[in-house]
Amino acid sequence: MQVILRWGHHWEGCHINVHVDNMAIISALSSGTIWNAQVMNVLRPIVMLAAQMGFSYSSIWIPSIHNSLADAASHFKYAQLFQMAPSLKKKACPPLPQLHGIKHMLTYLHEWPSSCGMASPPRPSRPI
Repeated sequence: MQVILRWGHHWEGCHINVHVDNMAIISALSSGTIWNAQVMNVLRPIVMLAAQMGFSYSSIWIPSIHNSLADAASHFKYAQLFQMAPSLKKKACPPLPQLHGIKHMLTYLHEWPSSCGMASPPRPSRPI
């Protein structure tokens, strides 16, 4: 998600291959849906940002042993990450100003029923 927010605007008209070591995430990225609400909170903005920024994507499985940088970052093991890749900047890049707040807009509320497929979720009783 952070990669899309930072560099996605450069990908218009491109196809991005995402290397993933988790088969459930491969399935979710390929189908655009998953029953896990927490994963859906991440998947929905990815799909919407890809449409907004004009790029397509697909996922490719790789073994965890070949995904050590991404694995360290996703588990917040920054000491290990910077040891493996000392050239990485240690200060985070800010998201683009035009995308500020987009994650809040796309949050999936747990009390909503699943919105898989083409069905629209019911309107919330209070504004988001």
